[in-house]
Amino acid sequence: MKPILNLIILILLPPAIAEASVCEDLKSVTNQASDGFSSWKGSYDSDMEEYTALQRLPGASECVIDGDEEFPSYTCRWILGSENEMLTSYRSLVSQVTNCTNLFSRKPIIRAMPYTSRTTRYFSYKNEETTSIEERSVEFRIKIRSKSMTNLRNQENKNLVSITIERK
Repeated sequence: MKPILNLIILILLPPAIAEASVCEDLKSVTNQASDGFSSWKGSYDSDMEEYTALQRLPGASECVIDGDEEFPSYTCRWILGSENEMLTSYRSLVSQVTNCTNLFSRKPIIRAMPYTSRTTRYFSYKNEETTSIEERSVEFRIKIRSKSMTNLRNQENKNLVSITIERK
């Protein structure tokens, strides 16, 4: 299978080359949105209500397809070493995706949603942001997220960047 997206490209290649590669790779993913990513569904996890994605993005810690049949989504997550690396990767990916002319025929609508720090029963979150990128004339939306979290039980820290393609 063709590799789709590798965040290392974002760091190592000159911006023009990296941008072209990310745009081509995302086009491959968005082409699957119309049929709900059905050809990419692997085993079903009933606890999480999601499928393991058969098409995994290179370097991703995990890729899954949401079990919602009406509005399916495809998500890949990368665990990064530091908050700085996470924020740099997140901002770079947002910048590149918003300039993908092969995905959007017009300038896409971009909504940035920063979140304040919060604590749940098991996790403490900070530096959490989501950017939603869409255009009215296409059948998908792209969400890019950053999340820095600490497991309150074992004090383990994780810095995540994820990209989700949702069918509208």
